[in-house]
Amino acid sequence: MSFAVSSTKQTKRPGSSKNPPPTHDKKKDTAVAKSVSELQKENDALKYRIECLEKEFDPKVFEKKSEPQTYALFEDALKSAEETIVKLRNGNSSNENTGELNKAKVEIKELTNKLNQKAKAEETLKLDLQTAQSERDDLKKQLTEARSNINSLNREKQEKDITIKTKEEEIKRLRNNILSNLAKFNNKDTEIASLKKHVEELKTTTNQSSGSIDTKTLQKQLEQNKQEIDRLSSELGGVNESMEKKINDKDTEIGKKTSEIDGLKNEIADLKKACHDAFVKLETKERETKKLEEDYKKKMNQKEESLSRPDIQDLSDSNRPSKLAERLFELYDNEWTNCYETVRKQFSTEQSAVQMLLRTCVKIYNSCTLIATSNVHDLQCAFSTFSEEKDDVLLIQIKQRRKRARRVDIDLKRITQGIGDNVADILGPDLIRNLHVRAFWVKCLEICWLMVIQDPPVYMDIEIDKQGQMFDHAAYRPYTQTGYEFDYVVWPALYTHQGGDILHKGVAQGRESSDSVGGKRRGILVKN
Repeated sequence: MSFAVSSTKQTKRPGSSKNPPPTHDKKKDTAVAKSVSELQKENDALKYRIECLEKEFDPKVFEKKSEPQTYALFEDALKSAEETIVKLRNGNSSNENTGELNKAKVEIKELTNKLNQKAKAEETLKLDLQTAQSERDDLKKQLTEARSNINSLNREKQEKDITIKTKEEEIKRLRNNILSNLAKFNNKDTEIASLKKHVEELKTTTNQSSGSIDTKTLQKQLEQNKQEIDRLSSELGGVNESMEKKINDKDTEIGKKTSEIDGLKNEIADLKKACHDAFVKLETKERETKKLEEDYKKKMNQKEESLSRPDIQDLSDSNRPSKLAERLFELYDNEWTNCYETVRKQFSTEQSAVQMLLRTCVKIYNSCTLIATSNVHDLQCAFSTFSEEKDDVLLIQIKQRRKRARRVDIDLKRITQGIGDNVADILGPDLIRNLHVRAFWVKCLEICWLMVIQDPPVYMDIEIDKQGQMFDHAAYRPYTQTGYEFDYVVWPALYTHQGGDILHKGVAQGRESSDSVGGKRRGILVKN
């Protein structure tokens, strides 16, 4: 029995030209490694930039500073001006009163415009400052969010780097396995070729021996060889297909990771640009906020300076020194006259009645000064326990706050009883109950109290015994008679502060020689 060995089915080998072995793309590995390296460099640069931003950023710039309260004084100024208009309208309709009325109207209009402009400018400045601070806070929030996003992306990038490194190691291991299998398959090819050669030799030997060899044994051996060849070919094909599938899956995964890396790079670039823009905008807002704070502080300092300097008066304050001086001499023109007519009946001479009213006024002023000084001292001692401010600074703050507190009615109720007792010691129990007398000393008390709580206090010339001294025409004007010397003082002079400029001239009786006798009062004092 003969066998046609040449008809046996031949399986294609991996090493043949028709079915080349799978190879790994080294260009992709190089590109992935390069992308990972570039991403690592950009990450390091971004971390360095964040550290620089953190060092340059100073949150103390945005500490909110306390602002001095601004007190609206417009209503008091308007009320004072309206009272002046009503008074002028109730008087004689002479040309002088008409001029005073027009002048008061002009003052009201100018005062209203100035106050409105000042309030509008101050409100605009506050709104600008609040807007700048709000934008600054938004920028700080954006910068914090950007930093958080960058940190999150850095963590995600690190995770991706670890995953890529793991995949690269797995690919390297698979590549080594494939090379090892290819080496084994090459050995199998060699073995198959040897078996085929052996079959050919057996075939030749069979033809020559013409049946001398046992054909059954030969046929069995050939079948075994054929089965071995088929098994090895099938095993080689399955391994080759499995390796190709794994390599394709890894290539696809590497492509996805590369796309994710490119996306992360784009996000980091966008965040870097957003951080840079936010930092530039933040610097701009810091400069604007600092300028607004400086302007606001400068205006507040100017306002505080104008309040603390006696030569610069706040025209919106109805209780400023010049107004108080006018009110005190209006008291002299009106309530003093009514009170004088009542008191004059109790004395034999005009001088005695005049000097009693003068002593009453000076006594009230001295009592108010003593109470105001004591109050400030008590407050200063109390506040010094809780405040670290210097004594001078604390004293200024207490005086300014007391002046602005607008608690005159409460203060007057508190001090009227005690000062009333001192007045009763001068006027006596009968006169103190008279309506004209009470109207005089109560109004005098109100004006004197407003004078002493000014900062600095309005000063009253309390030296009332000037008899025999040279008549001071710069500080006093004659009562009913002029002369070279003082005879007696009728009404005290006022100064902006002790040692300051004259605020309003007083009234005094003059005489030519020491034996001069005062005459009668000529009438109500005409204001200068």
